[in-house]
Amino acid sequence: MTRITEAAMATVVKAALVRRPNKSATFGQLREIIPTKIRLSRADRAKSPSRPAEERWEQIVRNLVSHNHEGFVSVAGGIRLQWRAAHKSRPKAHEHEARMAA
Repeated sequence: MTRITEAAMATVVKAALVRRPNKSATFGQLREIIPTKIRLSRADRAKSPSRPAEERWEQIVRNLVSHNHEGFVSVAGGIRLQWRAAHKSRPKAHEHEARMAA
């Protein structure tokens, strides 16, 4: 089975965040939400080699922030969607918060 791509995960996370207050969620909340929205393969559910306490798909969610994926910024303990759908604008690089939730 193939693993979910970062781009595909970004689509799933964006869909979940636009329905939430402040367009944000903790990583714990996303751990509960995402498996109900998509079917994760065995490869997605395998332990992450670099983060043994997480599955590979969870690492991809965190990578959306650390890789400065379009529209995602770090907030304490989670992730927030920065862009506004009505304006369809992309956040500028300097708008991304540099810190990553631990």
